[in-house]
Amino acid sequence: MFAHRLPLFLAAFLGAARLFGAYTYSIVDPLTSITSPDPNRWFVNGSPTAGAGGLGGDGSLIYKQTPPGGFSNYEVRAKLNLPSGGGSYVLYLRASDDARLSTSGGSGTFLAFEVVVEPNLVNGGCVASVKGWRRAANALSPMTTNPIPCYSGMEVRAVAMAGSQVVFFVDGVYYGYWADYVVTTGRPGIGGFGMGAGNSISRVDLGPIDTIAPSAVPISSVATAVFANRVEFQWPGAPDDANGIGIWGYNLF
Repeated sequence: MFAHRLPLFLAAFLGAARLFGAYTYSIVDPLTSITSPDPNRWFVNGSPTAGAGGLGGDGSLIYKQTPPGGFSNYEVRAKLNLPSGGGSYVLYLRASDDARLSTSGGSGTFLAFEVVVEPNLVNGGCVASVKGWRRAANALSPMTTNPIPCYSGMEVRAVAMAGSQVVFFVDGVYYGYWADYVVTTGRPGIGGFGMGAGNSISRVDLGPIDTIAPSAVPISSVATAVFANRVEFQWPGAPDDANGIGIWGYNLF
């Protein structure tokens, strides 16, 4: 019953684009060609294909150049084209040049979020989950798994943040993370395997993480209600800065 007596400080923190700023990704690639517009953009592993619909096949593309924001902290966002069920669609973080997740385990060193789409469509839509992986010292380790929304055109996003956290979003909504102190540096990338007929990754975007903190919500704007077994809070949303990625959530102290 004393929780409402404690000093309260409410801080917004960065992540999902619920309240949008004007963040711009540094690299935007429609994946219609692996070698265009820049033949030196990707390390190619396995046998991925590229065409008018985007990236298909079985393999990975790992970014060759210095990642936006450096080799530890950045964002990878992709749009999935899913006219049929089935397939795995992979976002790579802190990956080696030869990183590749596959049904046999894969190669190289990486952290990855794998979007697994079930083979059968349900009422015209798809069913999917996200699996988090770490591959290091020739061993593949599962890190997290969660059910996620699924439809053609969905946007998935992986962020390698300061403090060793890696976080996953679907359409700006948080769906999983872990803190990784084993694989701390490497390249971003994209890939997939077992894709259903006509399915593809129709775009990938790379960018630095947003490091400018939003403003804290002033205590004067926070309303409270105290009950026997809980305390409820309500406050107006915090605006992000003009160039921000958006607000992920709030911490209460």
